Amino acid sequence: MTEAIDFTGRRVSAPAGFEVVAYLDWHRRGYSFDLPAEDYHGINAFSSSSIEALKHSPLHYKAWREQPRKQTAAKTTGELIHLAILEPAKFEAAEHYWVEPDRERNAAGSRKKRTGEQEALLETMIRLGRLIVEQEDVDLARAIAQQVYRHKLAAELLPQCRPEVTLLWLDEETGAPCKARIDALCMQSRAGRGIVDLKSTADASHDEFARSAAGYNYHAQAAWYIHAHEVVFDSTPEFFAWLAVESGAPHGVAMYLAQSNAVLKGKEMAFDALRVYADAWIRNEWLGYSQLALPLILPQWALRTRAPDPAVMGGDVITVEAKEK
Repeated sequence: MTEAIDFTGRRVSAPAGFEVVAYLDWHRRGYSFDLPAEDYHGINAFSSSSIEALKHSPLHYKAWREQPRKQTAAKTTGELIHLAILEPAKFEAAEHYWVEPDRERNAAGSRKKRTGEQEALLETMIRLGRLIVEQEDVDLARAIAQQVYRHKLAAELLPQCRPEVTLLWLDEETGAPCKARIDALCMQSRAGRGIVDLKSTADASHDEFARSAAGYNYHAQAAWYIHAHEVVFDSTPEFFAWLAVESGAPHGVAMYLAQSNAVLKGKEMAFDALRVYADAWIRNEWLGYSQLALPLILPQWALRTRAPDPAVMGGDVITVEAKEK
């Protein structure tokens, strides 16, 4: 296999998104340290996010992939928190977001409608690709970042990492296009070369975060990022760590290492999904559920037998009559 190509500094744009297959036709794998998020999301390739969508069917994946990306308030806040933690200089420079000035409120407490001038300014900022936020969002992101950098290991590790690293490759077995975007890639840290994945959570305590990790399939995501590193950089990262940060005050912070048994199970999930994706991609057939009539197997709880009801079975029934006073 040829050496991975570094396309850092190259602007990627295409009407329907970056055609990773054409770009990597000769190189088979590549990486970038500065690919904008919108360009990354425009790349039509299998990713860690595909795993969840493909749990149902290729048809569900295709519908998920083609739906417009909505910039919800929660997503905006999450991106701002990522920026504050992973790229603090950019966060403080405020080049990637715009704080919309507060507007007057009516008697009910709702903000009054924007003026024509305010609407024009807002549209300009959206065209420039800025995140539209409120001051309280900035304050929240800054407060969370401050707690992260009070965590001894996180404060030591993060400055040694490259943020938002994009990895692209063609699957060796199927030729299907693949991608990954690593939150923080530690190239030469004291802990060795590794990956840090930032996760916002309501509760960063060990047991609660473990439940969240299992419920949201974080271990499958971890396995995919590790695989991406192995393919693109020809080496296995020495560690994979989740940096769990609480979104609510007092914004507790914890760091957890992915264990080998969890990564192994996650790899199984990721590669099962990749095989489904690759088959649909090769055939260009994004089918739904099975095209056959399958036997419907009820869950065990629905088949449990209950103790017979004597009244129904015709047996003797013992009743307790109220005693006369």
